[in-house]
Amino acid sequence: VTLSGGEPLMQADFASEFFALCQAEGLHTALDTSGIFCSGRALDVLNHTNLVLLDIKTMDPDLYPRLTGQRQDNNLRFLDELQQRGIPTWVRHVVVPGLTDNDEWLHRLGEHVARYSVVEKIEVLPYHTLGTFKYQELGLSYPLEGVDPLPADRTQAVRQMLSAYKPCLYPHPSQRPRRSDPISLIDAPFAPTGDGTPTHPMLYASCSTNEPRSIHKK
Repeated sequence: VTLSGGEPLMQADFASEFFALCQAEGLHTALDTSGIFCSGRALDVLNHTNLVLLDIKTMDPDLYPRLTGQRQDNNLRFLDELQQRGIPTWVRHVVVPGLTDNDEWLHRLGEHVARYSVVEKIEVLPYHTLGTFKYQELGLSYPLEGVDPLPADRTQAVRQMLSAYKPCLYPHPSQRPRRSDPISLIDAPFAPTGDGTPTHPMLYASCSTNEPRSIHKK
């Protein structure tokens, strides 16, 4: 069961209770997060988390706040917390032409995550434009207007580059989905979930960031 968003840790109480109930039923739990919240109740969610999908936009300290509006301190501190707790982690990185498609900073990413034994792999996610219609329907300007999707050959080249640090070539026999792997069924315009075809159904829950919720087991 994967909690995504938005940012699911904006509803930390809900996420913690939901994951606790899932684990009580013997379900594997995965948290898809940017790691922007790294204290208090947000970290309590990790007490009931089996796997973390951690989004690292870039290792460029100047570019990171331009992309997210935040400094990267908590993002990297969150990875430190995962290492201390021994929680298996997949690092996800969206490669956007003209922004994050930069060999120097891609190598910096690989070098950084290579130091963490909890990081099982790097997921290289090629930027695509499948979500642009959502902005059009809402009458919003698309922030990456004019940016072309990342070509397939460049995607493979980046995966080959980063595989020197952590496994990231997909599909590979060791990387094929297992019954315990979370498979995302929801597309996002900036953060695609991968290009593999799911071989089994999994539950995927999306948390809205503006409506607090709670779960009560009957």
